[in-house]
Amino acid sequence: MSTLLPPPPSQAEVEKYRQERERQFKEYEQQYLGTKEDIEAGIRKETETTLEQMNQTVAANKQQVIVRLLQLVCDISDMLL
Repeated sequence: MSTLLPPPPSQAEVEKYRQERERQFKEYEQQYLGTKEDIEAGIRKETETTLEQMNQTVAANKQQVIVRLLQLVCDISDMLL
């Protein structure tokens, strides 16, 4: 007694199923992750914020760093003794 297996799906059925799953994935991605443009915009905004904070830190500490470097360069007599 042999069991008959169902025939394999046709190429058209496979393609239709693949397209449907791809569409579902894209809907899911947009719903939960956002579009690529949304992600890029978020990364760009975060980068700009970080750079602005770094620039503010540099501006606030620049003079102190220069003075400290000059002190270290000019005060070498203690190190030579």
